[in-house]
Amino acid sequence: MVKRSLSLLKRVFVTIPKLSPTHTRCKIKQWTVPTNTDVTCYDPVIILKCTPDVISNGYRKYETHEPLMIVEAHDEGKLIIYEEFANAAGTGAEEDSSAWLDVGQVIGEIHDDDDDVTETNEWIWQAYTHD
Repeated sequence: MVKRSLSLLKRVFVTIPKLSPTHTRCKIKQWTVPTNTDVTCYDPVIILKCTPDVISNGYRKYETHEPLMIVEAHDEGKLIIYEEFANAAGTGAEEDSSAWLDVGQVIGEIHDDDDDVTETNEWIWQAYTHD
């Protein structure tokens, strides 16, 4: 019989990541997996539309460029998207209906499939351009 150690039970808060030193806000464009889905390392979980400040002035395509970024989880467990953000993604139409969210805003969590979570950590992620 295998018994899980309590030290392995953890919860990770999923936040809007700070994608550059100057980055301040973004919008949720699309969740790539639904809530209550088990995710593993390198699973893409969210596409974000970022404010122009994510890229330094001299490197933007144009002054008001709002790049899309795809973010991968590097934590394993069940992704729980908080209800107020689960349907926050834009409609895909020209007008984006989602709200701007500040870097650090908690939008969900990843945790072991156990109610007795004993440890809370920052989430580990990797992001790439998605234009």
